[in-house]
Amino acid sequence: MLGGGAGLLAAPLATPALGQPRWPEKPIEIQVGFVAGGGTDLDARSYARALEKRIGGTVVVTNRPGAGGELALAAVVRAKPDGHTR
Repeated sequence: MLGGGAGLLAAPLATPALGQPRWPEKPIEIQVGFVAGGGTDLDARSYARALEKRIGGTVVVTNRPGAGGELALAAVVRAKPDGHTR
């Protein structure tokens, strides 16, 4: 019970401050390391549609095939760490 009570007391601290911009500020980009039309691409696009409904923003799936997924991984590593590239 003590753990649950502590969680309830900490809940107000987790809420965003008033005046912060609504997230996402720009489209979210999902990098897929395989060609369009494959199983991974179809899964990513299905996930993107569900995510759009949930967050009320735009989700873009970008295919970067090649090097066993390393090109997509490199694009994620180079992306600005703002939470908009996955």
